[in-house]
Amino acid sequence: PRVYVRLDRIPLNASGKVNKRALPDIVSVDVEDNYLPPVTNTELKLVKIWESILHRPRIGVQDNFFELGGHSLLAVHMLAEISKTFHVKLSIREIFEGPTVKALSQVIESRNIEEESIPHAEKQDEYEVSQTQKRIYLMSVANQDEVCWHMSFAAQMNEAIDMEKLNYACQELVNRHEILRTTFHAHGASITQKVHENVLFEVQVIKTEDTKLEEEMDKLQSIPFYFEKLFLIRVYVLESESKNLLFVDMHHIIADGVSLKNIINELIQVYRGISLEGEEVVQYKDYVAYEKKVRMSQSYQDGEKFYQKLFKDCKKTAYLIPDYRREAKRYYEGDSITISFTEQEYENIESYINQNELTLFMFLSSTLAILMKKVTGEGNVVIGTPISGRNHSALLHSIGAFINTIPLRFQVQEQAQLTEHFAESKKMILDCFEHQIVSFDDIVKASGYVGENGRNPLYDVTFIMQNTGVAQMEEADPGVSIYPLKRKTVNSDLLFEAEIIRNKLCITLEYITELYSKDTVERLIEQYKQMILDIVCEKSSLIRGLQLQKEEQDELSLDLTDDFLDLL
Repeated sequence: PRVYVRLDRIPLNASGKVNKRALPDIVSVDVEDNYLPPVTNTELKLVKIWESILHRPRIGVQDNFFELGGHSLLAVHMLAEISKTFHVKLSIREIFEGPTVKALSQVIESRNIEEESIPHAEKQDEYEVSQTQKRIYLMSVANQDEVCWHMSFAAQMNEAIDMEKLNYACQELVNRHEILRTTFHAHGASITQKVHENVLFEVQVIKTEDTKLEEEMDKLQSIPFYFEKLFLIRVYVLESESKNLLFVDMHHIIADGVSLKNIINELIQVYRGISLEGEEVVQYKDYVAYEKKVRMSQSYQDGEKFYQKLFKDCKKTAYLIPDYRREAKRYYEGDSITISFTEQEYENIESYINQNELTLFMFLSSTLAILMKKVTGEGNVVIGTPISGRNHSALLHSIGAFINTIPLRFQVQEQAQLTEHFAESKKMILDCFEHQIVSFDDIVKASGYVGENGRNPLYDVTFIMQNTGVAQMEEADPGVSIYPLKRKTVNSDLLFEAEIIRNKLCITLEYITELYSKDTVERLIEQYKQMILDIVCEKSSLIRGLQLQKEEQDELSLDLTDDFLDLL
């Protein structure tokens, strides 16, 4: 850290956690640094945007966005805010090439006004669905299992819940966001969505015991939604002897991670008596009409050509052979294992990525590609990663399934320098982000991929850098504490999820239990951790110099050989 503040005692909130609102303002400390204040109108506006999304005061024009805690998702958020404020479009690459207020201000001032608004869709009885919604619907129906597409959230309210206020807040959100009162219908090969008017939403109250809270939430998450019936979101209050839990369960076809954050933030705002009037949001059906227009644009066609070129000659990719036989039907039952790094280890990682001008996402995903090469022997590694899909400034506060998935193709060569590998991976990742408007289904078509039953197209491994911002809710409202939930289903064979929790890097590996044993997964994630530490400690400058631990390497290789023979 650039600044230290001495405290006699750490202020805590009602739940015993650090009350960040009560901490002294760091800008009041007299520190000699390289702070250069904004001067031009563009710099002043841009600094306000940075302070808002980074939750930091006193940002100077030479401060580096990524050194201040910025990451890929916040960069996309920043692009949307820049578009909204200055009516110009910048690319994510331009943020990486000039990650300071000074540099970006100069780029903004050199651009012409170009962003158009998202118009209202023509009123109809039923509307088309988006590419993402169509994919979720078809996968749910094909596998006769929609429970794996549930999104859940739980928070402990550190006070008695006023049910009248909570019901009012939920009804306000349902009135405000059409997607929360939308149903889905199949008409032959086509799928439509229908928006319902004048509907009544009710919060359900469930009385239980402290020891049965987890069991109760598991039951609630397993209750299926029906696409053709309202509602595809449910809100519960679980009351036990010592806890009041707010539990939200919804279907992924109407929301994504950023939507969940928006729902919770707005719900608490209205519950606290803060009006949302005047904050107009784009309705999801309007976005679908806009998406259709975007898909016919030249930039979209350029994106399809990019992915066609990226996956040219991509016939064989790294694949960790399962411990158990894969059936044609997709499996979703999952479990997870989590590892964490000490604060010192995380500081070493941050130092390494800053030195090599990478983001944490770039470093971790590129390192995961090296691991998959070492474990499978195949250097052609494809890793899927979800992106927000909110490519227009007007969509930041909307609710819906905007999320898209992009496949990243890493080409890992044993003789390559690590710095070379990271530089090439960075370029590839930025190129993919540049063309993120292309839907996953269209990427699959452009790649020429031939499908295989029971597997995801193009990739079997997913990497997520968890940055949706739901955890910031605790900072905004001391009366609310997030109640951790463990997912029981997973949509990818192996899903690595990284998150910064209280200045510690944690990585969770979720896996399909019908495919992999716990032993295999434990060894895999421990190898991943060791490889990360070996790289930042600069044990080798070459990829071939990075070795799996001998005992683990022998066990994994033996397992893979045995499994392969079993499948013959």
